[in-house]
Amino acid sequence: SDISDKEATIGLIKTIVDNHQRIDVLVANAAFAPQFKDSYEYRGLVDSIEHNAWPLVTYLDVIKQSIGQFPRYVVATTSEGHRNCHINRYDYVAASKAVLETLAKYISARDDIIINCVSPGVVDTEAFELVFGKMAQDFIRKFDPGFIVQPEAVANVTVALCSGLMDAVRGQVIVVDNGRMFTDNFTKWIVMLDKYFIEK
Repeated sequence: SDISDKEATIGLIKTIVDNHQRIDVLVANAAFAPQFKDSYEYRGLVDSIEHNAWPLVTYLDVIKQSIGQFPRYVVATTSEGHRNCHINRYDYVAASKAVLETLAKYISARDDIIINCVSPGVVDTEAFELVFGKMAQDFIRKFDPGFIVQPEAVANVTVALCSGLMDAVRGQVIVVDNGRMFTDNFTKWIVMLDKYFIEK
C-alpha cells in the first residue's frame, strides 16, 4: 500500500490482523526522497514528512484501533543525512527524518512501546542507486568498499532491538555504518592521496 494513503494503510493492517490477530513487531522503513531544487517549497517538505515520518503515527494508531494494543517493538528507519553528514539536495528528507526521530522519542516516553530508530550508513540497495545513481555506488565500491553497509547488517541490528535482550534501549537512534561516519572526513582523503592521486 501507499504509506501516505491512510485508507490503504488501514486496509493493509486489517488484512494482517484478520490473518494473524496480532502484531508483535513493526518495522517502519519508508523510502521517499523528493529532491530540493532551487528554492524551498512548502509542499515538498510536507510531502516528505507525509511519506517518511507520519506513516509511523498512522501505523500505530491503526494497529491500536484494530487490535486494542500497540506492537511490543517498533523500529523506524532513519538517516544520517541530517545529523552527521551533508547530502546534496537532501534537505526535505533530512528534515523529515529529524521529525521521525523526534516522534519516536516522544512516543517512547508516552506509550508502552519499545521504539527505536536505526540509522544505516550507505547501504548497498536499489534505493541508494535510485537516489544517488549507479556511478556513486561504483565509485564507493572502488575507493572505499568498507564504507558500504550490507542490508543484512541493518537487519541484524533490527532483530537485536526486537529480541528482548535490549529492552532498556528506548527512544534511541542506533547508527549502523561500519564506523565510517567518524572516519569519512578530510583526513581520510589525505591518506588516500598517495594511492589514487596521479600528478600530471
